[in-house]
Amino acid sequence: MNSYQRAKRLNPKDPYIFCSLGSACNVLGRPQEAIAYADEALALDPAFAPAMANKAMALKALGRTAEAEILFQKAFALLPELRQHFTTQP
Repeated sequence: MNSYQRAKRLNPKDPYIFCSLGSACNVLGRPQEAIAYADEALALDPAFAPAMANKAMALKALGRTAEAEILFQKAFALLPELRQHFTTQP
């Protein structure tokens, strides 16, 4: 996480960095933080499908499955190859 935080300070307008931070938070079981980072990435690039999928994973972890499914479908429509990296099953 420290490396990502440093990268964020060096390039605060890179949605990939925020998306990576969100992914790390998902892995660490911190879905609220993952959502915040995904939202930052999406503020920089509203069509950034990986951030949408990361946010969907976090929403799913919080039990917000209907919201998650809508966001997964939007992300997969924008970038179909994402489907192989994310499962939408409970």
